[in-house]
Amino acid sequence: MSEHEHEESRRAARRSVTRSDESTLGSARRRRIREEQHARTLWASYALLLVGVWLMIAPLAFGEEVLVDTARASWLSSSARATIARWNEVLCGAVLTLAAWRMLEPHRAIARRIVLAVGVWLSLSPVVLAAPSASIYANDTLIGMLVVALGALVPGAIDEGIFAKSSAAAVPPGWSYDPSSWPQRVVTIVLALAAFLVARSLAAFQLGYDERAWEPFFVRQTESATDAAASSPWMISDAALAAFVFTFVMLVAFVSGPARWRTAPWVVVLQGVLVIPLGLAHVAITLVHSVTSEGWSTPRLVSAALALVMIALVGDEVIAAFQHLARVRAGAIEEPLREGRDDARTPDLAEVRERPSEVVKASLWGASATWNLLASVLLGALVMMLPALIGLDGAAADALHVGGALAIVFALIATGEVFRAVRYANVVVGAVIAILPIVLGVHATDARILGIALGVGVALLALPRTGPVERYGAWDRFVV
Repeated sequence: MSEHEHEESRRAARRSVTRSDESTLGSARRRRIREEQHARTLWASYALLLVGVWLMIAPLAFGEEVLVDTARASWLSSSARATIARWNEVLCGAVLTLAAWRMLEPHRAIARRIVLAVGVWLSLSPVVLAAPSASIYANDTLIGMLVVALGALVPGAIDEGIFAKSSAAAVPPGWSYDPSSWPQRVVTIVLALAAFLVARSLAAFQLGYDERAWEPFFVRQTESATDAAASSPWMISDAALAAFVFTFVMLVAFVSGPARWRTAPWVVVLQGVLVIPLGLAHVAITLVHSVTSEGWSTPRLVSAALALVMIALVGDEVIAAFQHLARVRAGAIEEPLREGRDDARTPDLAEVRERPSEVVKASLWGASATWNLLASVLLGALVMMLPALIGLDGAAADALHVGGALAIVFALIATGEVFRAVRYANVVVGAVIAILPIVLGVHATDARILGIALGVGVALLALPRTGPVERYGAWDRFVV
C-alpha cells in the first residue's frame, strides 16, 4: 500500500471516530433535553393520575342516570349499554393511572403511547358503545380530549420538534412564508373548534340526548335527515364521528412549534390526513344524506363548509412537509432540522393586540378568494336553488342539488393556492349541469335555458388563470 493510500486510510478512520463522537454527544444531548423537558412537565403526569382516579369513580359520582333508548341501539338494552360504558370508564381509568404512574419517570415512551391510546379510545368509545346517557358521552369525550392534551401536547410526546430551533430557518426553500407559523395554525384551530361544536350538537340529537336538533332553517328536513342516520341498528352517528375527527384536528394543530414542516413532518402529514381525506368524506356523507333523506340540515351544511375551508388552509403545510421529506429521502440536504431560511415576515402571535390586521393577514397567506372562485360559489348556490325556483322534483332535482354542491366544493378547495388547479373539475361539473335538463327530460323551456346558462357559467369560470400571490418552491408550477 502506498503512502498516499495510508494517509487516506488514516483520514477516513479519523472522520469515522469524529462522527462517532458527535453521534455520542448528540445522543447524550438529546437524552439531557428529554430529561429537562420531563422535569418541566412533570405536573402533567400527576394531572393524568387524578384523571385516571376520576374515571374510576365517575360511575359512582353520576349515580342513577336518565337513559335513552335510540332505535339504532335496539340490539342491546339501555341498561346493558350503560353497564358496559361504566365498566369501560373504570378499566380506562385503571390503565391510565398505571401508565401515568410510569410517566413520573423520564424515558417512558411506551407509557406515553398507552396514555394516548386511552385518550383516543375514550373520545371514540361513547359512539362505538352507543352510550345511552348524555353524561357518559360528555364525560368520556371531554376527558379523552384532556388525556390526549396532557399526554401529547404538554409533555411533548412527539419529539421531532424538541431539538430544533423553531424560530430560525422556518421558511421552506423557495417559499415566501412559513406555512407552520402560529398565525396560520390558529385559524385551523378556531375552525376545527367551531366545526366540533356544530357536529357535537347534531350528534346529541342523533344519539337521542336532545329531543330537537339546532336548526334555524330546515326544521322538518333536518329531523328527517338525522332520523335516517340513526334508524339502523348498526348505524353509528356520523355527526359524532365528525366531532371526533374535528377534536383531533384541533389537538394536532397545537403539536410542535413553527417550522414543524421540517421538525415534525409526520405530524403535519397526520394533520393532512385528518383534514383532507376525512374532511372530503364528511362532505360526501353530507351530500348523500341530503339527497337520500330528501332533506337539508343546517348543522351538516355548516360543518361541511368549515371542513372545506380547513382543506384549503391546511394544504400548504402538507405540501411543504412532503417537499421536505422528498429532499431528505433524496439526500439533497445534510441537516434536515436546519433546512430553510429565517422568517422575518411573520408577525408574532403575541402582537395580535398591537398589529391585529397584520396577524390576520398572515393567518390567511396561501389562500386567496379570486373573483372567478367567488362567482363559482354563487352560481353553484343558484344551481342548488334552481329546482325550488322552477318547481322540479325527483331525479332532476337531486342531480341539480349534487351538481351545484360539487361546484361549490371545488371552488372552495381551490381558494387554497396549492389546490388552485382543482377548480378545473368545475369544467366537467358545469358541462354536466348544462346537459342535465335535456338528458332528464325537463320539458319547461325556461328551465332548460336557465340550467344550460348556469352550467356554462360554472364551466367558463373555471378557466381564467389568476396566478399565485405567494411562492411555494417546486410546487409553483402546479399553481395555475
